[in-house]
Amino acid sequence: MVLHPQSIKAIPLLTKEIARQAFPKGNLYMTLRDELGSFYNDSDFAELYSTEGQPALHPWRLALVCVKNYYQKNTWLILVMWMALCWLAASKNMILN
Repeated sequence: MVLHPQSIKAIPLLTKEIARQAFPKGNLYMTLRDELGSFYNDSDFAELYSTEGQPALHPWRLALVCVKNYYQKNTWLILVMWMALCWLAASKNMILN
């Protein structure tokens, strides 16, 4: 799989407005994004990908899902996601070796 790095787009203003109306006090994920911004980028994972092959999904999304599931204490899903990331890293090492 090949990664075509893209920057994470800003949240549209209408989406922010609707989220603020739905959660006037905010919530954990809104606070994380507001305080930390985008803390995963495609470039953080670029070395794990081949330079040829079919396009890959953006790995920052998988990492973000892992963080969210950690906060929700969905340990079985965290394990599955972590295994997927490890498999990705291992497959990249097998390609290089």
